[in-house]
Amino acid sequence: MNDALRQLARAEAAAHGRGGTRATFGPLVAAHHGPGLPLNSAWHDGSAPMTAQDLLAFEAFSAAHDMPATLHLLSPAVNGALPLLTARGYTLTSVLHAYTHDLRDLPPAPSGDVRRSDDPDAWAALSAQGFGPGSEIGRAHV
Repeated sequence: MNDALRQLARAEAAAHGRGGTRATFGPLVAAHHGPGLPLNSAWHDGSAPMTAQDLLAFEAFSAAHDMPATLHLLSPAVNGALPLLTARGYTLTSVLHAYTHDLRDLPPAPSGDVRRSDDPDAWAALSAQGFGPGSEIGRAHV
């Protein structure tokens, strides 16, 4: 994994753990944000290969929070993790891609009032709740 991808993995993992119950198992940053929320998972932070002990500890965390053991890996970390994940019964459920666009041809940015939150942990918790089924109703005004 190159330095840019490692930095991206660290940033994703750090953001993922904000606002919830967080635990770290080697390179895995696990978070539980609330019952049934799809953000209840772990990100591989790119710092080191995942070990069987890391995975077992994450699975115990998942079981303790009554959530499925879901991992997010950047593609450069996948090949090294596949034998371990396959042996533990994991399956691939989605693949995310990043698409780029030539920045010279973009339309003007829309205007809007954007400000930094005074309480980033509360914002992270509110944002995490926005991904749950039905949670988008009644939260749009916040």
